[in-house]
Amino acid sequence: DDLREVRWLVTFNQWVGDVRDLSVAGTLLSSHSSSPSTIITSARELVKGTLPTNYGFDYAFTSNYDHGCGVVTIGKSSSVQILSLTADFGSGDVVRGSYRLEFGGHFTECIEFNATAANIRSALLSLRNVFDVDVVQYSTRQGSSFPLEYKIMFKGEYQYGDWPILVIHQAIAVIDSCAEFIGGYNHAAFILPINEETPCAEGNGGIQAIFVEANSPLGGTFDIHYSQEAIESIPVTIDADEMKTKLELLSGIGNLTVSKHLLSENAYSVAWLVTFEPSQENVDMFVVSDKKLTGDQASVG
Repeated sequence: DDLREVRWLVTFNQWVGDVRDLSVAGTLLSSHSSSPSTIITSARELVKGTLPTNYGFDYAFTSNYDHGCGVVTIGKSSSVQILSLTADFGSGDVVRGSYRLEFGGHFTECIEFNATAANIRSALLSLRNVFDVDVVQYSTRQGSSFPLEYKIMFKGEYQYGDWPILVIHQAIAVIDSCAEFIGGYNHAAFILPINEETPCAEGNGGIQAIFVEANSPLGGTFDIHYSQEAIESIPVTIDADEMKTKLELLSGIGNLTVSKHLLSENAYSVAWLVTFEPSQENVDMFVVSDKKLTGDQASVG
């Protein structure tokens, strides 16, 4: 065929900062036409993106301010971040697969799905913008597809300003892809930045966060599994008081503090922070199923 023009449409799906005009170097292009021809290259902006009206970040916190302690805030920038990998509850164990962590524009090598805390720490220390970091691993509950989750604590001050938030990748255009996850389905990853933890003299209760997010308006319901019980068909519109009432029906839960927050780093994300009483020791982790959620790439963790 007589090919005279080729066009590529490049769309940035997320906010990536101010994008300068692209330029195309066509010096290596050539024409196979028998007659002399001129090859022209160009790039231009067709549509300028807009941000959600609530773009930026919000802080979410447990509602224990009356006691002056037991407060945890989550937000955009923190040296302490929780890494959690999830799949649909009961969908089987992940037996293979890996991922990369991105931190401030730098990428680790592929990290195995069952990496130890030492493996995560070693991968992060290989990045030139990480000088020291501690990683603690926690076992997930029975029925979870991934065996571990991690608390990552960067040390010192970040030399370029605010601490970046970790990002998880399996495939990056300019880097070899990591092995796909095998086992389980609807895999998702969540990073929870912890801005502050204020201790209480009598001890702090355990805190768990339930996140629901999508790339479009959310709808539908989700299920929460705890120990051998389940709460089914919880609407994404449920408020904090209603969530508290439902969760306290589970055996052995005791009294809870629940707060609900819209997190504006994703215009369609919502979180419930659930705080257990200090006397509640060795509580199980909630496991959440998103099978009945609606929304583009809707997931829960």
